[in-house]
Amino acid sequence: MDSSTILIIEDEERGRDLLGAHLRPLGFQLEFAADGAAGVRKAQELIPDIILSDVMMPGTTGFDVCRAVRADERLKEVPILLITALDDRESRLEGIEAGADEFISKPFDGQELRARIRLISKLNRFRGVLTEKNKFQQVVDLAPNAIFVVNARLEIEFANNSAKELFRANTELPLEGVRFPFLIETLPYATFDEELFAKVNRTGQCVRFTGSFIRLNNERFPAEGSVGPFSWNNDPALQVNIADVSSTRRLEKELVRSQRLHGLGSIAGGIAHDLNNVLTPVLMAAEALRSEVESKEADDLISTITDAGKRGALLVKQVLTFARGRRKEMLPVPLRHVVNEVRRLLAESLPESIRLKIVNVSRDVTVIGNSTELIQVVMNLCVNARDAMPAGGTIEVRCDETTDEEGRRWARLTVIDTGAGIPPEVMEKVGKAFFSTKPEGAGKGLGLATVKMILDHHDGHLKILSESGQGSTFEAWFPATDASVDSGETKVHFVRVHGQGELILICDDDAAIREIAAGAIACHGFEVICAGDGAEATALYAQHQERIAAVITDLKMPYLDGLGVIRCIRRLGGKMPVVLMTTEREELPAADLEELCAALLPKPFTTTNLLTAVANAVKNVQP
Repeated sequence: MDSSTILIIEDEERGRDLLGAHLRPLGFQLEFAADGAAGVRKAQELIPDIILSDVMMPGTTGFDVCRAVRADERLKEVPILLITALDDRESRLEGIEAGADEFISKPFDGQELRARIRLISKLNRFRGVLTEKNKFQQVVDLAPNAIFVVNARLEIEFANNSAKELFRANTELPLEGVRFPFLIETLPYATFDEELFAKVNRTGQCVRFTGSFIRLNNERFPAEGSVGPFSWNNDPALQVNIADVSSTRRLEKELVRSQRLHGLGSIAGGIAHDLNNVLTPVLMAAEALRSEVESKEADDLISTITDAGKRGALLVKQVLTFARGRRKEMLPVPLRHVVNEVRRLLAESLPESIRLKIVNVSRDVTVIGNSTELIQVVMNLCVNARDAMPAGGTIEVRCDETTDEEGRRWARLTVIDTGAGIPPEVMEKVGKAFFSTKPEGAGKGLGLATVKMILDHHDGHLKILSESGQGSTFEAWFPATDASVDSGETKVHFVRVHGQGELILICDDDAAIREIAAGAIACHGFEVICAGDGAEATALYAQHQERIAAVITDLKMPYLDGLGVIRCIRRLGGKMPVVLMTTEREELPAADLEELCAALLPKPFTTTNLLTAVANAVKNVQP
């Protein structure tokens, strides 16, 4: 039985009845029209599966019906069978040109008519299936995820283009015919077997899974997906969807890393403050001891202590800079300063097999930029060069100024390594986020991508020159400038210090700093009083405000910090100079410092730095 709809166009009632009698027993849904014009209208309304039309009809002939049907976009694929008493060649050619698919001559044989109609109906169904299959093929091939059809033997019957790309299939290693479980490394939440096949087809429910899969070239990758019931060639099957989540996993790791760095930045100020409080007495005590010793050996030991303290202070500064990286002002930055900072950072971290060579950085080449980000550019390029030379080699850093073809001036930072170089097929992918040639877990693929992002922020660009076996050269180009460099720090010049009994108030919650600072100042003709916190300092000021010539206070203290102390003193009418000891120079708003008339004394400091700050403060005492 066939449920196809057949439109019969016949002007004679007896002919309509006869055709109906032959075709109705086959189960067709029959519709009738008494002339050609009515038949065209009904065809446009019904969109039948087959049109069976007489040729010789008054007004609109069967040929006219064919032309009208083929002109309609919705009907142009509908098969048309013409019934005609005309058996000449010219009539048949006219029918074919008009759009007819088949002819049957009058008087027709009922058995032949039924056979032809059954054949046309089967061809119609096949064409419909083919059309739907092509649509399905187009949809699944455009899908971003891998799609499989798996039969009851768990063999792959069909794989879309995304699946072939994901699993690295080719003509020599096809996916079709492979048992799907062979592609699975681990599935923690489901077992892909015959029991799963039977359960999914029995219940009709979709099962989701996550795990690790194996490509045809034996690479592993994490994936998520689902499996649901499907029909393939009228047999039960499974449709399996798989999404590669490698990028998602990398992003999750980077997010965790970013959160750790954010946490480090949050506590970096406190760590730097505590470490500088440790280093400040070391540097001051070493300088004080120098005047007490006479032997060269003792003096050398003091120099060693002083140098170690200064190196420790520099490391604290660098950790604070990298952990926080909050300062985003674009200021004139000499590139030689950037290179020197990187040299200090890498001095202790590069393996002994790698030599760091700095070339041509004595000349002042200046750019407008953010010093922290510029340091990160050179650091990333140097770390990239280090990783390219596992057996050792030389990293050469150059700094110079050049011009392009249009005459524009550029500052150029160049990092050269003696590694294996970059193959041509890899070169076009270098610098793309998450692309890495390193083994899984050894690299995030973000180093050069970060360099390019920072260069974009600085209106610069990156050039890469490399050949296999010849090493690599990375050039970071920045627009050059003649702007003068202003470090933003108060310049303290040493002067000979000898007080006349002026009273200095020192406030610091670290007892070691209070004691050694008070001793150093007292030895140079000043009188000193000390406070262990902001509240005590405010009380001492109220008690001795007529005599206090200057206040030296730490910034970070419990209960009442240094800025709070200064504000309290100003409200009490105190106009004397104030020196603020701090690690947080870049975190202090310049407007606040100007309003409170406070000078900065960066921690850690030496006795010379402290006495110079005191001398400058006392000299500026207002009468």
